[in-house]
Amino acid sequence: MKTAALTIVFALLSIPVAAQPVEYVYTKFDAKTCKHTKGKAEEDYGSWLCPGYRGLPVRLSAGDQRMYVTFGPRTKDNIAGTETFPGFNSVYEGTIEWRIEKGAGGRSRPFATILRWNLVRGSGKGHGPDYVHRPRAGRDAARSRRRVSRRLRGCAQHAGCKCGRAQARR
Repeated sequence: MKTAALTIVFALLSIPVAAQPVEYVYTKFDAKTCKHTKGKAEEDYGSWLCPGYRGLPVRLSAGDQRMYVTFGPRTKDNIAGTETFPGFNSVYEGTIEWRIEKGAGGRSRPFATILRWNLVRGSGKGHGPDYVHRPRAGRDAARSRRRVSRRLRGCAQHAGCKCGRAQARR
């Protein structure tokens, strides 16, 4: 009897579940049109509050030639507000790709974002995955772009954890 019950349980567990399609929505932002709060320190450029998907807040902050971006309500455990690239970077305007899932009751909600960052090559220290030092001739020699993906929830320790990055095409 136990063997039959275990066989049925394993058979039910092995039935493939239909995956829900991942939807995506794009929103644009420009710090020039967002609410700006001036910084208090010399190298603190302040922060900008911009509207995102369905009014979710997108917060930009900058200082010392580097930027930080957070998505959604402000929480103490949102690590995105403390992470940036080691080299000089900017993301004062751009397009956010919001990855959307159907939640309880069929309500759509974002679970991740993808955003392109502008980086200055060779401005960081060391040789980690975000250090890009490739001098070239020409006006755009010092520019590079990276796409960063962030989970909005479901991270092991913090909200807003980075879940991927890739070299972006211009």
